[in-house]
Amino acid sequence: NVYHCPFCNICRVGQGLGIDYFHCMKCNCCVGIKSVSHKCLEKGLEMNCPICCDDLFTSSATVRALACGHYMHSSCFQAYTCSHYTCPICSKSLGDMAVYFGMLDALLAAEQLPEEYRDRSQGNKYAE
Repeated sequence: NVYHCPFCNICRVGQGLGIDYFHCMKCNCCVGIKSVSHKCLEKGLEMNCPICCDDLFTSSATVRALACGHYMHSSCFQAYTCSHYTCPICSKSLGDMAVYFGMLDALLAAEQLPEEYRDRSQGNKYAE
């Protein structure tokens, strides 16, 4: 299905405003109703995807909002996160890294250190 958003002044894929999308006046974009708690970044979609450099605002491809408020195509996000874990624009983490860093700590703790370093520890910085 396709609907016309009078605020974007563009046709979008979906059921329509008030059905499965609403228009965020601050972001100036149509956002899925399930994403009511999205982080607004003024005119955040009026830029190019930081990965493929295609326009995000007029794109018919699915666009993903990052926790920091920046956007990129969902397919670009999938490819990018295979080797990166920070936003390509602001370098903020794309997710909660505490579990990942905890796993790294456990792997390092299992390693055999030289005798002079075995009794040294900084403790677990990620524990709550």
